[in-house]
Amino acid sequence: MIDILHYFEFEGIVFDGKYQMLEKIKLLYETGIIGIKFTPNYIRRKGICNTTCFVFNEGMNPFVSSEKDLLHKENSIKYIINPIFSKRVTLHYNTTEIIGNYGWDYLRDNHARKMTIKRV
Repeated sequence: MIDILHYFEFEGIVFDGKYQMLEKIKLLYETGIIGIKFTPNYIRRKGICNTTCFVFNEGMNPFVSSEKDLLHKENSIKYIINPIFSKRVTLHYNTTEIIGNYGWDYLRDNHARKMTIKRV
């Protein structure tokens, strides 16, 4: 995905040259277009709560925690296109894994964690 984004122009948006690629990834993550998938070992090391992270379920914490590793071809990080866009862009998945298959334990823990966040 990094190779594709390198040449992809975002019309009307100016990115800082030095951090251009990271800012593109951040924009796509913040808007929910892409998610980030981590290995179980990586989430334990970084304190991330779930292996499959989108802004709408985990917020910006996974992005911020892994920011330094996102641009490297690290085997423990993969990008996921939000399934809601798959029909529009005619994507064909190479997996049978269900994205967003959250159990009750995760939903309870996530809700409890989000209730402790101070809002400004």
